[in-house]
Amino acid sequence: MRTIVLLSSLVILCSGNIIREENERELEWWETSIIYQIYPRSFADSDGDGVGDLPGITSKLQYIKELGVGAIWLSPIFKSPMYDFGYDIADFYDIHDEFGNMEDFEELLEKANELDIKIVLDLVPNHTSNESMWFQEALNGNEKYYNYFVWEDGVIDKNGNRQPPNNWRSHFRGSAWEYREEVGKYYLHQFVVGQPDLNYRNPDVINEMKDIIRFWLGKGVAGFRVDAVNCLFEVDKELFGGKYPDEPLSGRLDVDPNSHDYLSHIYTKDQNETYYMVYEWRDVFDEFKEKDGLQRVMMTEVYASIQDVVRYFGESDKKGAQMPFNFDLITDVDASSSAADIKRAVDKFLTYMPVDKSANWVVGNHDQSRMATRYGSSLVDGINMIVLLLPGVGVTYMGEEIGMVDGFVSWEDTVDPSGCNTNDPINYVSASRDPERTPFQWNSEKNAGFSVADKTWLPVAEGYQTLNVEAQKEAERSHLKVYQALAKLRQEKEFRYGRYDSLAINKDIFVFRRWYNGETYLVLVNMRDAEYEIDLRYFENVSGEARVVVRSIQSPKNEGLVTLVLLPVVFVLANCQNERELEWWETTVFYQIYPRSFMDSDGDGIGDLKGITSKLEYLKELGIGATWLSPMFQSPMYDFGYDISDFYKVHDEYGTMEDFDNLIKKANELDIKIVLDFVPNHSSNESFWFEEALKGDEKYYDYFVWEDGVIDENGLMYPPNNWNSVFRKSAWEYREEVGKYYLHQFVIGQPDLNYRNPDVVEEMKNVIRFWLDKGVAGFRVDAIAHLFEVDKKLFDGKYPDEPLSGQSTDDPQNYDYLDHIYTKDQEETFDMVYQWREVFDEYKQKDGLTRVMMTEAYSSPQITMKYFGNGEKEGAQMPFNFVLISDVNGKSTAAEMKYALDKFLTFKPMDKLANWVAGNHDNNRVASRFSPELVDGINMIVLLLPGIAVTYMGEEIGMVDGFVSWEDTVDPSGCNTDDPINYVSASRDPERTPFQWSSEKNAGFSSADKTWLPVAEGYENLNVEIQRNVERSHLNVYKKLVKLRAEPAFRYGRYESAAFNADILAFRRWHDGDVYVVVINLREQAYTIDLSYFDNVSGGLEVVVNNIQSEKNIGDVLQAESLSVAGNESLVLKLVK
Repeated sequence: MRTIVLLSSLVILCSGNIIREENERELEWWETSIIYQIYPRSFADSDGDGVGDLPGITSKLQYIKELGVGAIWLSPIFKSPMYDFGYDIADFYDIHDEFGNMEDFEELLEKANELDIKIVLDLVPNHTSNESMWFQEALNGNEKYYNYFVWEDGVIDKNGNRQPPNNWRSHFRGSAWEYREEVGKYYLHQFVVGQPDLNYRNPDVINEMKDIIRFWLGKGVAGFRVDAVNCLFEVDKELFGGKYPDEPLSGRLDVDPNSHDYLSHIYTKDQNETYYMVYEWRDVFDEFKEKDGLQRVMMTEVYASIQDVVRYFGESDKKGAQMPFNFDLITDVDASSSAADIKRAVDKFLTYMPVDKSANWVVGNHDQSRMATRYGSSLVDGINMIVLLLPGVGVTYMGEEIGMVDGFVSWEDTVDPSGCNTNDPINYVSASRDPERTPFQWNSEKNAGFSVADKTWLPVAEGYQTLNVEAQKEAERSHLKVYQALAKLRQEKEFRYGRYDSLAINKDIFVFRRWYNGETYLVLVNMRDAEYEIDLRYFENVSGEARVVVRSIQSPKNEGLVTLVLLPVVFVLANCQNERELEWWETTVFYQIYPRSFMDSDGDGIGDLKGITSKLEYLKELGIGATWLSPMFQSPMYDFGYDISDFYKVHDEYGTMEDFDNLIKKANELDIKIVLDFVPNHSSNESFWFEEALKGDEKYYDYFVWEDGVIDENGLMYPPNNWNSVFRKSAWEYREEVGKYYLHQFVIGQPDLNYRNPDVVEEMKNVIRFWLDKGVAGFRVDAIAHLFEVDKKLFDGKYPDEPLSGQSTDDPQNYDYLDHIYTKDQEETFDMVYQWREVFDEYKQKDGLTRVMMTEAYSSPQITMKYFGNGEKEGAQMPFNFVLISDVNGKSTAAEMKYALDKFLTFKPMDKLANWVAGNHDNNRVASRFSPELVDGINMIVLLLPGIAVTYMGEEIGMVDGFVSWEDTVDPSGCNTDDPINYVSASRDPERTPFQWSSEKNAGFSSADKTWLPVAEGYENLNVEIQRNVERSHLNVYKKLVKLRAEPAFRYGRYESAAFNADILAFRRWHDGDVYVVVINLREQAYTIDLSYFDNVSGGLEVVVNNIQSEKNIGDVLQAESLSVAGNESLVLKLVK
């Protein structure tokens, strides 16, 4: 048995994989081909006019064959006035004269057929040319052709001037409407003025376009790339009283009103009818397959959300495009991207596409800067390895195989309307597409061998004398030869049929594996010039010798046997994963208690410490190993404990320090760790520190962030800048006592602490030590992202305004109105966390027990990962992972769920653990956010995914948000809306209603006549006592899951997941021969799925846990190959050995 390892520098061979027989289906021609895009104007000029042409392409087909390419896609070759260089078509049935004639095209087809190269054309169905016969006839009053286009009356303004019908914008700037005197109306052009949109609400247009498709398929083309397809339909104006409505503003503040991006295109893009038009075209394509058995391929060009893109594949029994283009390697990543960014981009399409479809990989085209320019020349071979060796179809833009770069095109030479329409001789380059369209570089002769003309339509890029095909053919090592080797390699069964998984080894090394029937390839791409030693034991069954098969031109390695010490990537191969002894926090479940709502021991309607102590046996019964308590420190309770007046005392409503000590003692007896909520960003305006500051005490004055106000021209004073509070309105509050404003990023009663003051830093370290001395096992650190503000010394001593966010809100008092670049995620924050970790570790050095830090930051994954540490500096063990809160909800598809779950796993360092948080005191409960039917399924995700589980109190029984009236609302988030109608959307009270213990008064939470928040309705039937006493309950499912997660497969096991369709999410955990599969149906529809999709899953699967909706029984044995999954059913299955 052999294992082959491929790097961006190397392909190596080693041994030691498990053989598993795979079923091979016969692949269609397009599934095994590389599709090579030719921009005809720039490929090869046969007649010396400086413009590429069809005979030029024909003359170079042997080169295409030598590359290993199976199909070429030609950008438009149809008759055109060339305003948009062929994408404005005057005659869909004829060849543009600069490119040749129909005879030339037929000769091209004939030669391509001889070489077994398919020809795919560029279909531009959205629009035609204003010089087309159709449009000219429309202007002449021909009713048939008038109805081929989209016409609308103008609007007369108050000055009597005619204006366009609405605010719609063209992709090329300015109005999307152009007036024609001949008909007295405006026509729609979503692109240049010379490209009038076709009217697909006219059946004649639909039939005309089908005839065009048939004409060229009849000529022998193998399919079409369909341009700008998502612009095909506009909204039906009859739904808006017969007038096309204005599109709303996008909220983007970096573009001007003439820009296409100034609007949100809800009426001109991605209309539902567009998908069905594509499905109708597929029917036409398949007419030809029925005749001769050859599949004609459709590739759709859509820059849209992934959810919209994959709809082009088809729907139910309606087939669509075989290749909705995947632009993620263009839109999502570039040279600055990390390995995790690359993995995330690659995984997106694989996650969302239907499991029975093929992916495709597009890294460049005539509309985007070239790959070598975007990524850098040193990554040309590595990116080509990704494009050609990932599962699916590789698409190459001409020149990427030799690493061509964007050419410089002066303002005088610029011809692309995108650049010209900027009317900006300085900044036009950022809009122009000419640089990626410069002529192909064949050799070092005149015009790079493209043309003998004195002047080519675009200038040839500089440097062509050394960067050309001929030079790379002659060189011993070149991008071209690497490309050819990769094209040959992708025909191996491992790449045709093989499975795939991937890993970001570190911030720079992206690795993916392809394996099939005992043969394994590992592809390693180093995104940087740094040298690393990496451990590939993450991948199963990889061991033994390694042999170089292919290497990039930068690699110093040779093909053949090599040692396992390699540069620039050094790697170690082994065939087993050693189990290390896990820390207590790595195996436990953390259970969050909101003290005010958990258990009231003294009848005042407020939960307290004694109440928590009295319920610790319940936590033990659940299998909980640690509980995190929301703040229980002395507080005036403006923000219910998150405004702390004394960090060293217990809040009197919750009890005394003696009560806390008793809680710790009881928890220790039950082997339950106590973790406290640490709120370091701010204090309370009733704290001793703040009150002393107001009295003029210099020490405590410097504990806070103060700033002078701004005096306007009328002598009125305003806050120092535009910073907003998380709770709305200004983040600054004036105090007469000191004549300054203080900063409060949260409520007015929460003045921010000044971490640029060493005394504050030391004070907080002392607070940490105080409670660690008390016996707590760690802290959850609240609002950590806000800890530091930008250093105002960098801005002449004044805190700068924050820029507008461009988000949908137009309310200047809303927190989301601004982009918080000066008040969140400052670099100093991470260093502060690292300093706190040192304090935590002081205690571990004394007694060997790790104190855990959990950080709360709603930030990007790239920023969140910084909390783990940096180099030798250790940080938080658990930067909270909120994807189950922020990224998905009850409307999410299985693909969206999978993509969310994969995010943290993709970005986290390999040696760190993930964690899973599905609910907390700031967000709607799981049963309300997802659905009551998904409670067990979400708990399966939280408890059985690799990493640490965090449960918010009540999720184990499926508690729902309680209704809290405006009169009863106490949360400042709700109260500060000043809106008795819509406050609910902002209030956090519903998820904080009292815990439901029993069906007695106040759900057994309190004996008081009135509790601090009302108990949720329906508690009589939804409580712990009832669920304890029934066999099938959320509580009992939860207990089983907690017990199950102690199995080695969940403690140490590997993980993979799949979205089997829109509704079924499944993941596999396996270790040392034990295999579990978790299946979750997100909807009511029943399905039958084939779990043998997963490696080493076949035959019998035993039900070990099922949700309360499932009618299956524990111990039932089901067949992996045909598993029936009922609506809303969730299962944990174990492979029968």
